[in-house]
Amino acid sequence: MKILCLECCMICYLRKGCHERDQSLKDEDDAIEMLSEKVDTLNNAMEVEAKKMWREVANMEKEVSAMGVSKEHDLRARHLSTPRGAVSSSQSLSARNARNS
Repeated sequence: MKILCLECCMICYLRKGCHERDQSLKDEDDAIEMLSEKVDTLNNAMEVEAKKMWREVANMEKEVSAMGVSKEHDLRARHLSTPRGAVSSSQSLSARNARNS
């Protein structure tokens, strides 16, 4: 009878140990799943921020390009507005000084 009782106790301990192990594995699986969801969330946030950054860079490049075009346009307009025979003031002063000497 004592042997039977010992076997029952061993079975109970084994069942309890298996249940605890199963619960521990389930808890670890839940933790892994939660961390995986957090990683996915962070990856999505990083993708969104990267897209925003690329849009900002593209807009900045457009602005710089537009500034370059407007400067080029201004330079052409200045060049076309000055008559070909016109001399700058510094050149005319140096020419006068050379003639008077």
